[in-house]
Amino acid sequence: MKTFYPLGKNFFEFVNPTPDLYGPFWITTTVIFLMAATGNVANWFVHAIDDEPTTWNYDFTKITTGALTIYCYFVFIPLILWLIGKYWMEINLSLTEHMCAYGYAFFVFIPTTFIMLLPPTKFFEWLRWVIMIFAALVSTFFLVYSYYPPFKPAFKKGFVVLIAMTLAQIGLAVVLKVFFFTYIPPISPIPVNLTSA
Repeated sequence: MKTFYPLGKNFFEFVNPTPDLYGPFWITTTVIFLMAATGNVANWFVHAIDDEPTTWNYDFTKITTGALTIYCYFVFIPLILWLIGKYWMEINLSLTEHMCAYGYAFFVFIPTTFIMLLPPTKFFEWLRWVIMIFAALVSTFFLVYSYYPPFKPAFKKGFVVLIAMTLAQIGLAVVLKVFFFTYIPPISPIPVNLTSA
């Protein structure tokens, strides 16, 4: 719940001295499966509403590509932050602390996936974008609020890193929205007339 309301005690003070990876791993895994499932269900809704003559198929690439994207983000962004913090900013946060913060930052996307079940019609599409960007902003606020105290001694460098973190979080939300929750109708085969005139 600290993700939704990060005010008060700083996240790193909250999890220290024993930051965990158990919760962050399961949160990211849950986000992957929920986004794949709800993204497919939302596409099925459109298929059912439009009454398309083609058969609907579950898109398994949502799980594999989603897992690759989210797990890489969960591992490499904290790794980059740890390297920047250790060698450029001289901040004493462990890699586990970075991964813990980023893993818990994904928590806000769990309820977001259920809201994204709104049918991807023209009427609801703008609302789906607003919801995903709002989730990214809540997640970003959690991260910025958590990282601000450790970055404060090296404020100029820390400010640049916080801006990059914000852009990365919003970029991730856009990728998740486009990949999981954009409906692409099936291509109907073009009838070919093989009779000669």
